[in-house]
Parts: sequence; C-alpha cells; structure tokens
Amino acid sequence: GYIKKYKNDQKSTLKQKKIHIAYAGEMSETQKPEILLELLKYYKDIKLFYIGNFGSYSPLKEVEDERVEMI
Repeated sequence: GYIKKYKNDQKSTLKQKKIHIAYAGEMSETQKPEILLELLKYYKDIKLFYIGNFGSYSPLKEVEDERVEMI
C-alpha cells in the first residue's frame, strides 16, 4: 500500500500516540508475518493485530505480549 510521509514537526491532533499495525494475510513461512514482532523490541508505542488463521502457524502460536492481538 501507499503511505504519506510523516513529519515529526507536524502538530498531532491525535489523542492517542500509539501506532496500530494490522496484518491480514497469509500466515506462512513464505510471508513471515512474525517479522512485525521485531518492532516490539525497538518501539514501545506499537500495537499489532494479526487477522486470520494464525493458529496453524507455529511462530505466532506462543506470542504473549499485551501489544499483540490475534483476531
């Protein structure tokens, strides 16, 4: 998809500063959706949503982080 470039000097009108990222795609070794979990190591204000058949994909089965939601 396309995104607009974010400038840090812009005045934010958002009440919440947390970034929400949703992954809704194939949960497989080819796609590697678990790579998004690496963001949690470097950024505290991120919330990840995995949407789909995550239960059959072992790298996501045992994720226990309040910033990750499986839908």
